[in-house]
Amino acid sequence: MDNVTKTWIEFAYMLSSKRAEKRDGFPQETLYVLPRNHLRRVRANPALHGLTVTDAGKFPRARLHLRRRENGCDEHVFMLYVHGAGFVSVPDVEVEVHSGEAITVPAGVPHEYGSRPDNPWTIYWMHVTGDFVPVYVPRSDTARTVSVPEAKISFLVSLFENLFSVLSRGTSEPYLLTATSAAELILGTVYLDNQGQAGVIAGGGAQEIENLISFIQDHLSERITLDILKSRSHLSVSRISQLFREMTGHAPIEFIQHQRVQRACYYLDATNDSVGQIASTVGFEDQFYFSRVFRRVTGVSPREYRKRIRN
Repeated sequence: MDNVTKTWIEFAYMLSSKRAEKRDGFPQETLYVLPRNHLRRVRANPALHGLTVTDAGKFPRARLHLRRRENGCDEHVFMLYVHGAGFVSVPDVEVEVHSGEAITVPAGVPHEYGSRPDNPWTIYWMHVTGDFVPVYVPRSDTARTVSVPEAKISFLVSLFENLFSVLSRGTSEPYLLTATSAAELILGTVYLDNQGQAGVIAGGGAQEIENLISFIQDHLSERITLDILKSRSHLSVSRISQLFREMTGHAPIEFIQHQRVQRACYYLDATNDSVGQIASTVGFEDQFYFSRVFRRVTGVSPREYRKRIRN
């Protein structure tokens, strides 16, 4: 029996035997699993509603790595392959993955993945959750593979290493916010910068919505209406609303309000500006309306939020 045949027999046995499942425990691995009770507490901070990292790690040359989740995962599972090969399987679809590719398995989708024993992968991975994950990751019931240019691999690896460094120092809100920034850059680099993702939504328009999201984030202090968004794209108001719901889970105005509240949370924590000043800074003309929106999104008033976060 030659080595290749022996390798594939070993691989087939690994796939067919749950006893062979190896989830972690690889030499020089990195692994962070955040306590769920702690996450539930800190996610009271609206700045973490959009996207939160719940787990992250690196498995180098992970031979016989196999993971099954028959009921899926509570979070979206993102994996970046920097060496080797393997497979990812979801209902009705199985794909082979290689170095220089990335994949996200959506939350709640049953899946299985494994590393080739003759060419074991090195993967950087993270679990993420939050309202704005669909902004970065195409909404789909099945996993998608994305090719990552070689020039971006080292940048993505450095972002992951930064994420690990932050989590190694603690999981309080400031550290999680920094980890979230790294995760957003990772997903943005893989998906939003990937030319193959533009137009993935039926009928096109995904790239224009991404451009509108960037415009919103850069102009939160200004008045933004549906007509203004329409004037900055080639889409109708109804199409903009439809695509915003598909990509973010929110109508455009609701998305803008959530972004403004997130920005307000930062100012409430980082500055001594009054609630009225902050309301104006993030684009609310009426302080009382700002307070109502803030309470609807976060469950507390701006003053109560500031008191809690500083205590």
